[in-house]
Amino acid sequence: MGYMAGLSIWRTGPRLLSGVRGFHTSSLRQITLSERIFGTTSIFKQDLIKPFVGSPEPNYVAGEDPSKPAITKLDNGVRVVTQDFGRPMSAVAAFVDISPRYETLETAGSSYMLEKLAFKGSSKRPPVQVIRDIENLPASFTATASREMMASCAEGLRYKSKDILTALIESSVLSRPMADVSDYETKEYIQEELTAMKALLQDDIKEQAENAQLIILDALHDAAYNGRTLGHPTIVTDSMLKKITPESLHMFMMELLTGENIVISGCDVDHDETVAVVSEMLGHLPKGTSNRSRLPPKYTGGEVRIRSEDQARIAIGFEGYRWEDKEIVAQFVLSHLMGGGDYFSTGGPGKGLLTRLYTDVLNRHHWVNSAITSNLLYADSSVFAIQMSSFANKMEDLTETAISAAQSLAKAPTPVELERAKRQAIGNMLANTDGRLVTCEDLGRQVSIYDKYTTPEEFVTRIEKLTATDLKSVGEKLLSSNPSVALMGDLQTAPEQGQFKSMLTGGTKSIKA
Repeated sequence: MGYMAGLSIWRTGPRLLSGVRGFHTSSLRQITLSERIFGTTSIFKQDLIKPFVGSPEPNYVAGEDPSKPAITKLDNGVRVVTQDFGRPMSAVAAFVDISPRYETLETAGSSYMLEKLAFKGSSKRPPVQVIRDIENLPASFTATASREMMASCAEGLRYKSKDILTALIESSVLSRPMADVSDYETKEYIQEELTAMKALLQDDIKEQAENAQLIILDALHDAAYNGRTLGHPTIVTDSMLKKITPESLHMFMMELLTGENIVISGCDVDHDETVAVVSEMLGHLPKGTSNRSRLPPKYTGGEVRIRSEDQARIAIGFEGYRWEDKEIVAQFVLSHLMGGGDYFSTGGPGKGLLTRLYTDVLNRHHWVNSAITSNLLYADSSVFAIQMSSFANKMEDLTETAISAAQSLAKAPTPVELERAKRQAIGNMLANTDGRLVTCEDLGRQVSIYDKYTTPEEFVTRIEKLTATDLKSVGEKLLSSNPSVALMGDLQTAPEQGQFKSMLTGGTKSIKA
């Protein structure tokens, strides 16, 4: 009994059974530590389902329907969209049509530089003061330059949401390069900041140049849009940074900084207060859109090949639907049906281990390192892509496998496949829209693209109505477009230039010349 004396002792039941074998072990009961100390089998007597005795009744307040965001358009075209769930934390974001899409050879890399200069000064205050004021706020700030817009986000306590929004707009939308560079002292000051920032970004530039995933994505967009608009590179080189001056950055920013190109979104904020702040800070900007921001992307398809000693990589893309097209929902579900991932995955259900790229590619070919589906959506275009990577000496096999996977887009899903893809698409969408920042981003992006907001519930309804025929039709439409192909690795065993179209349609059985 000595070894049990630490936390528990053993007691027999109310009676012992006679016999040479002693007593039944089922009659033993362990005395818990709380029973030994407090003399009871439970420390807590309060039923946690019932209200505590003497506690005040909660005062329930009926809030507005959170599914109906408020949208206001200022006289100069700036749009403000908010949605209030009544939570104590707030999120705000600013979306501006400033991105590599609108860059030229002279201004290449400007969007990247503006991203890095965000929250490090404004056109009204020097960097030291802005950084100090931001640090004193109970909030976190981020800025990202994507392929078609600049997004700045902040998250913090609700009672400080006005101050957070003010700091966000001043130090990102109205950032330092917006200052008048005609003034000699201001120009010299900004030049010093640019020089210091360029030196700090050297390591980041080297990392981008070695990131195979970024390289293959840039190559895919280059092939899809013939190196124009959405085909402009997002990877910045040192030669790009050397061309950036205070004047070029100022001109690039001011050309695109117009009312119609800006959307301010907020989650769990007061709408009228948000509109007042935006009107005061951005009401002076010119009305309308710039000529450059009206340039539409033109999908062409094509091929880009990059020699590398690293893994063999391939990305095959097809022209997809636009946001306003009703088929975009079927394209979204089709991406979940194709699915994919890395060669090794752990965890519970919901990882897509039964998607086509897993069952047809990763589970059958041990040499494939990754196989993923990418649904690259933009305001007025999209690319549906399949990406794969493998060992360096498997380029020929990898190409054939990618072609076969792409051809399966035209295959109608089984009832089980369709239902599984629907459930996963709905689950991922609802999970993503559960957070403040994601909801705030969704509000801003939707309003910036088609000037209205579609709720997750509406998307769920549209997803539920999809049939196997709908997905098959979308897959066939994707395959009918001119493919965009990016290859990276040992190209000696790659298909001949321009051979992919016939391979996808079944005209060429082998990639060997």
